[in-house]
Amino acid sequence: MDHERPQRTHQTAAAIVRAGLPGPDPIPGPGVLVEPQLNEQSFGEWHGKRYVDLPKLLGEAYHRFWIAPVSMAPKGGESFLDLLARIRPAIRQLDEDYAGRDIIAVAHGGTIRAALAEALDLSPETALAFKIENCSLTCIVRHRDSVNGHPWQVVAVNQSPI
Repeated sequence: MDHERPQRTHQTAAAIVRAGLPGPDPIPGPGVLVEPQLNEQSFGEWHGKRYVDLPKLLGEAYHRFWIAPVSMAPKGGESFLDLLARIRPAIRQLDEDYAGRDIIAVAHGGTIRAALAEALDLSPETALAFKIENCSLTCIVRHRDSVNGHPWQVVAVNQSPI
C-alpha cells in the first residue's frame, strides 16, 4: 500500500470537512479520523489493474470469483466473508465509542455493503445484491433504546448528494 499518496476515500473525506461538514472531535491531522478496519475489500494481486483487463489477465480465476464471490478471494486478497468479519466488529466498536453522535464514514462500496449487512442482518449473498454508486450517500441509524423493534434503520441507499 502506498502510504505517501492519500486514498480516494481520504481525499473525499477531507473535501467534505473543508466544505463545512463537521470533522472528528478532536480533529487529528487533516480533519479526518482514519479507521483502517473500514478499508475496502483487499483484491490482492488484482489491485491497481483495470477492471476491463481482468478477464484477459486472470482467465478462469476471474470467472470463478464472480460465480462464488462471497467465499472466493483473489490471490493475496480477501473474500467478502473476510471483509464482513473485519467490518462488523469495527462498526460495533464505533457505535460504542461514539454512542449518541453522528458518524460520517467515507467508504468504498464493499464496506458499505458490509455495513448494510450488519444493520439489516443480511446474508453475505444478499448484501452483495446492493449496487453502491460512487459519491452516493447511504444513511443507517442505530436506535440504541430499541427494545421491541429492530435496532437499525436504513434511511437511504445510493442517495445523490446534490
